[in-house]
Amino acid sequence: MFKSYREVWKGDLYMNLQHESFMIVPMTREHAETVCGWAYDPPYDLYGWLPWDQMEALGVELGDPEVRQSQYVSVLDAEHTLCGFAQFF
Repeated sequence: MFKSYREVWKGDLYMNLQHESFMIVPMTREHAETVCGWAYDPPYDLYGWLPWDQMEALGVELGDPEVRQSQYVSVLDAEHTLCGFAQFF
């Protein structure tokens, strides 16, 4: 059964959660850069991010390593391809 984020998080050690063909893992810098390049068609275009260079230079959201580590996870498929992400508050 799917465990909650709080059940998966163990202090400073994040335990990877694998469920069927998807894995939830800590978001890496490379994942964040990829997510910033994703484009969404209207009406979902409001969910897009600033370009990665700007996010990193400003140190906001995905561009801030501490925020990325504490709030974001990546969703990978069975081939370890990034296919989504989630933010936990």
